[in-house]
Amino acid sequence: MFRKPIRILVAALLAALAAGLLYAYLVSDRLTREGVEARAVVTRVYTREETRTRRGTARRPRYEKVTVHYLDYRLTVDGRDYDDRIRRYGNLMTARAGDSLLVRYLPDNPAVHRIVRDAEGDYRITRTVRARRAAPRSGR
Repeated sequence: MFRKPIRILVAALLAALAAGLLYAYLVSDRLTREGVEARAVVTRVYTREETRTRRGTARRPRYEKVTVHYLDYRLTVDGRDYDDRIRRYGNLMTARAGDSLLVRYLPDNPAVHRIVRDAEGDYRITRTVRARRAAPRSGR
């Protein structure tokens, strides 16, 4: 009685998943072939405690608190700004506001961009040189 609607629903979900994976692959391939590299500026780095579901039963899911690290950055192309965010469970605290990241974007659509990673999968962060504050002198 319910087999046909369930099969149609499963087929539709699988088709949507396949389309999403195909799109992600095509964008990644196009960025590799045609992408232009530029520097994006880190605008904010922060951490947030979040609750996520861990394995458990349907009636009693297990929840755990995790620390999630965020890094906001801004890419400027031809005077137009494109803001984005990185969300990771690994530590991003090595970056500071004002540092720069290497980003690859499509020249005809800069809104499509990805952070360039090194061989280990980490982000390439370039430190900005900051002037050190002079220590106050005592009146001696």
